[in-house]
Amino acid sequence: MLYIGGKATTAKNEEVPKRSLRATAQHTAELRPDGAAKEFFTHHATHSTQKWASRRQCEPGKHTIFYDPEESTLDDWLAAHPPNTLGVTVEAVDALSVDITEWTHVPGPDVIREIAAYDSICEHFKTETKHTPRDKEVARTAMLEVATNLGHTEGKWLFPCPPDKVIEAWSLLARAAVCGNMPQGHGLAGCAVSVAPKLNLKGVVVIYLLAVRCPDSNDEEHLRRVLLYTRDLLQAPEISCQGFKPEIFSRLGVYAKDSTHPDRRCINLRSVMMHTDWTKEVFGQQ
Repeated sequence: MLYIGGKATTAKNEEVPKRSLRATAQHTAELRPDGAAKEFFTHHATHSTQKWASRRQCEPGKHTIFYDPEESTLDDWLAAHPPNTLGVTVEAVDALSVDITEWTHVPGPDVIREIAAYDSICEHFKTETKHTPRDKEVARTAMLEVATNLGHTEGKWLFPCPPDKVIEAWSLLARAAVCGNMPQGHGLAGCAVSVAPKLNLKGVVVIYLLAVRCPDSNDEEHLRRVLLYTRDLLQAPEISCQGFKPEIFSRLGVYAKDSTHPDRRCINLRSVMMHTDWTKEVFGQQ
């Protein structure tokens, strides 16, 4: 199965009905003519212990369980770690991640914030500007230029998901990410996915944030293809899309609002999302 121009197609270039996209993620046999569905999600690719350690170092302090294809099948892993158990207590694991990609992720904030090019932009913005909309746009542009030059181009599409929809939605994304990164890839090829709960001030989960991570924020063709595929895969009007957030903003502590964020080093650039015009077009959001 291929994914061309925002539509799933067969090898004969015949369009596949949208419902087949969900079936593709749910039923492994559809992508394996030999019917070896049982082995499909085992996918024992070569992943070293160092690789998973480096994943965890990207976000120190954030407790994430990563799917490791060398340790279990995806089905077993999903059953053992349902997303609706996340964020229940302060000590709980607060994110799940399926990432069998081979591209290099953006280093953790402790590394990124020591890079002079980023630090000078942040310090200049905080101490030498009046934080006007123009100042914020200049700072955003400068950060993204440095990120491109240093190869820190990772980013993520963010999809708020209601609690009653998260188990099915997360399962679909996780399976699509594993399928997509195998030789007969489709849809989410080259992408990683994650899910994390968002709690209110009382510690109650009000929404889950699904993320589809892409390696290159500058590859607009790939970003749009991923957005369209994810919409067709989820097929849930209750799930919207916030936009695309370059990972460098998260590493630097740059957020849309800074008044309540626990990281005192964070700065407010009003907007940290890209391609919000696409989300309005694709999801019909106002």
